Amino acid sequence: MRRACWALTVVAVLAAGCGGSGLAPVRGQLVYSDGQPAKDLVGCSVVFEATGADGKAIGATGEVDAEGRFELTTNKPGDGAPVGVNKVSLNARWRGQSERPDALPVLDKYANASTSGLTIEVKPGANDVTITVELKPKKPRN
Repeated sequence: MRRACWALTVVAVLAAGCGGSGLAPVRGQLVYSDGQPAKDLVGCSVVFEATGADGKAIGATGEVDAEGRFELTTNKPGDGAPVGVNKVSLNARWRGQSERPDALPVLDKYANASTSGLTIEVKPGANDVTITVELKPKKPRN
């Protein structure tokens, strides 16, 4: 009987520790539609947005590196994003408080999670995602 109670306690503690936060690690890479890494997006932020069980918005962010890769953080570095469906957006970096952010070379729709058309389902456990984005059309030279 004691062993059964102890085993149930261990299982309950492990379950609370693994799923209690509702977050799962997420790493990924931004790529263009031709499959090439989105190296031009270095320094921008990838933002995942979900709605918690309490109806409040929960966000996770990660900075894009020189290979288009990122790792998401919600509360502490690398803890990931909320498990479930997340809307995704990209935010330009700020160089200083008084300056405007750099313009991103991708379509403007990616700046807002409601218009980006990007959703990722974060599953319990480690997630490795690839997000494909489109470049803005080049303006013809005169």
